[in-house]
Amino acid sequence: MNKIKVFANAKTLIAMCLFMALGIQGFSAVKSKDLDLEWNNRINNISTQVDMRYTPVVKKQIQMYTERYRKGSERLLGRVSVYFPIFENELRSRQLPDELKYLSVIESSLDANARSYIGATGLWQFMKGTGKMYGLTINSTIDERKDPFRSTAAALDYLSDLYDQFGDWTLALAAYNCGPGNVRKAIRRSGGQHDYWSIRKFLPRETQKYIPKFIAATYLMNYYHDHDLVPELPEDHLRITATAEVHEKIGFNNLSAETGIDLEIIKALNPAYKKSYIPDTKKSRTLTLPEASMFKYLQAKNGDYRLLYSSALGFDKRSSQYGLRNIKSMPVLSAHGFIDSNKVEPFLLSKGVDESNINNRKYVYHRINRRESLMSIAEMYEGVEFATLLRINDISFTKLPPVGAFIKIREL
Repeated sequence: MNKIKVFANAKTLIAMCLFMALGIQGFSAVKSKDLDLEWNNRINNISTQVDMRYTPVVKKQIQMYTERYRKGSERLLGRVSVYFPIFENELRSRQLPDELKYLSVIESSLDANARSYIGATGLWQFMKGTGKMYGLTINSTIDERKDPFRSTAAALDYLSDLYDQFGDWTLALAAYNCGPGNVRKAIRRSGGQHDYWSIRKFLPRETQKYIPKFIAATYLMNYYHDHDLVPELPEDHLRITATAEVHEKIGFNNLSAETGIDLEIIKALNPAYKKSYIPDTKKSRTLTLPEASMFKYLQAKNGDYRLLYSSALGFDKRSSQYGLRNIKSMPVLSAHGFIDSNKVEPFLLSKGVDESNINNRKYVYHRINRRESLMSIAEMYEGVEFATLLRINDISFTKLPPVGAFIKIREL
């Protein structure tokens, strides 16, 4: 009798376990369905000229970013602050789709030193031949595939050419991965279909995953906060930088001695130079330093230098004149500040203003005297940073406070 009762209890327990398991499985299925709907809606809400669709492959790639490799994603998100401003300015100046910047995420994880097993190098993973074809210098001393400015210009040249061939940005991205010949072959094999999703099965296996990876990277950049991912920002000296155009040979050991910047930091900020110096060539080169050090370095140099980029100032959002391709039209940095004699505008307050009005305001002001530079003014006031001085006064490359004008120093 007891054996029968135990057996009955066992059957009941098994039945309960099966019921619970089915219930959990059913709940998981519902949850997964809700997740698919949410992620699909998020992707559809991203404004883009790329044909983005939510597929099982895309879902798997999103899960890689948001679940399996979270720490790597947080480091990647931190590097956005270093490189996306450069990409965005160049895209804006050419009136190209902003989302093309995400291509570098899947190509190199925003690592200027990235190198594939077949030799593709840099943020945009150029092969040597293609890099040279698009104007990049690659020799024993320089590899401009690692130069963020030069390589970005070359990558967008290449993408523009691919778009001209196919008239479709999704196909242009696919061709960036496998070459235009393979895309044309896939179009023929599909019977003349002219969109990525129709020809996808005829493309190389890697390219079949390439656009889903791009979609997942785009999703990550737009919705990382919904997955509680926190960007891991690089150290300030790698993130808050300025880049200038230079023409003469510059040895990094001497530069380190002059500026006090650690040699390894200089190398890290200038990965295009293989032998710790910028060679003396007719072609202009780029030099990147921590921002405050760059301003001090250029102020101390004789002659004129062209500043390409500053993390504090960014690029002039009103025009494309500071893009690398238009480098000759840039204003000149002299010992007395940012000067473009044709574009000096009234600054803050006109000359002759009653100083009692200034004293009633909420800022401490300084009247600019002859032979004073913006850098020297910043150094007059304890705790005032040069970059902050530029920012609070809205000083851009097309505005120069003239002698006699007042500039804000700090809040009272």
